[in-house]
Amino acid sequence: SLTLKSVNFYSTSISNVQVVSSTNYSVTVKAVKAYSLPVIVRCDYYYYIGSGTSVYQASGGYDFNITVSSESVVEPTSISISSSIISVPIGETRTITATVLPENAVYTLTWAITSGKTYASVSDGVVTGLAEGEATLKVSTDNGLYKMCHIAVTKPAPTSVSISPASVVLEEGKSQTLTANITPTYADNTITWSTDDSDIATVSNNGEVYGKSKGTTTIRATTKNGLEATCEISVATSFYTFTLEREMATLGHISGLDFSHITGFKAYVANEYDENEGLVRFEQVMQAPGKTGLLIVGTPGTYTIPKENVSSTIPQNFLQATIVQTIIYPFIGDDATYILTNGSHGTAFYAVSEEGIVPANKAFLKLPKSENMEARTIRMSFDDTSDISDTKSDAIVDNTWYSINGIRLSCRQNKRGVYIHNMKKIIIR
Repeated sequence: SLTLKSVNFYSTSISNVQVVSSTNYSVTVKAVKAYSLPVIVRCDYYYYIGSGTSVYQASGGYDFNITVSSESVVEPTSISISSSIISVPIGETRTITATVLPENAVYTLTWAITSGKTYASVSDGVVTGLAEGEATLKVSTDNGLYKMCHIAVTKPAPTSVSISPASVVLEEGKSQTLTANITPTYADNTITWSTDDSDIATVSNNGEVYGKSKGTTTIRATTKNGLEATCEISVATSFYTFTLEREMATLGHISGLDFSHITGFKAYVANEYDENEGLVRFEQVMQAPGKTGLLIVGTPGTYTIPKENVSSTIPQNFLQATIVQTIIYPFIGDDATYILTNGSHGTAFYAVSEEGIVPANKAFLKLPKSENMEARTIRMSFDDTSDISDTKSDAIVDNTWYSINGIRLSCRQNKRGVYIHNMKKIIIR
């Protein structure tokens, strides 16, 4: 009949009588062990009383006297568990069920890891894998019955795998070790390595790739649960090591170079020049013969470029390669000289105003001399940017020549190729 604020039931001797559950108005108790004297289960309660316009808190208590006789307590006679050996992956859980007989026995179970506590933990029969290894679990009753369980904590199956690096350029007779990256990091890292073509490259059990002969093949890393990652291997006879110190640099080399399997930068030649606009157009090349000037644009770093006997030729290139240290001048005949450097407008080609030196294996830009060289600004266009935005007739200027991909050219073309002129496709043989 009271307006209750809170109620608390507790036993004065939990080794003999335990409070199992309670509400504000009732309590369920459990007989644990016989005792010669009554055990008090006390109820402390708090309630509100009113007096006029004020409300006060009051408290009271009530004692239940519980007598546990020896005849009323049934002790366990046997204990069994659902499994005596379990396997638990790291980070996962497994549940062990304990069965105590007789069914009306009164008992308390204690779960504990007796050995290998760094590998597994347990709480009320739920085992959690902590690290790869073995542990022993013991579950016991308060009257001394127990069972043991052997726990093997294993690495879980990976969810993904990748290879680093993702591609490799390798010299004949040389080797490089690949790394298989497993997710999660504590997963089973068993990897099976294989090659698509053992005549080009072989791979060992630890991911070491050996280049046998020139060509391209794929190395595969397969996990125990069937996930696969690949790495493309290009084997060449010899290499040239190049360091790109900034996002843009020039390159010249006596040998032919193959960029077809290089990631991280692109190689360009300066194949067109529009003197009226001061525009130099750069075209990407996959291979370049020796003594060819190149512009390298990409991510700074050291790259290994295969040397090749490149048969293709560059029909026109305004970049002049330096095979040895070379002296340059402001004007060479009817041409003006530009060098790539970091100047007032950032990294760009700047006109040479006085005699200077270009190191070996670099390149400089040599363009037809303009009447006002000091005011001339060199603009650069990469990757075949088109001057034609649509196919309407007014988008194409009469008597202007265009490349087949829409780049406006500076003059009538004489070299072999396919062009657009006056809205017609022109083939020069």
